Amino acid sequence: MKRHPSTRWLTKFLAILLQLTLLYPPLRAQDSDFVFHAETEIVLVNVTVRDKNGNFVRNLKPEDFNVLEDGKPQK
Repeated sequence: MKRHPSTRWLTKFLAILLQLTLLYPPLRAQDSDFVFHAETEIVLVNVTVRDKNGNFVRNLKPEDFNVLEDGKPQK
């Protein structure tokens, strides 16, 4: 009895896949003990200000704003 060509291809593919899964152990999960610490001196804050008519307010300076973190003023 003759098999269809696509059946032979599928059989070969499944055989290779089975061999690969048996030969290679499962990958270990990455360590979850990794902790990333970072510090920064500068944080950029983009601000858009509009008036009550929806027009942009221009020529504002840093002194025109108060930036707070946890209720504390930031420089």
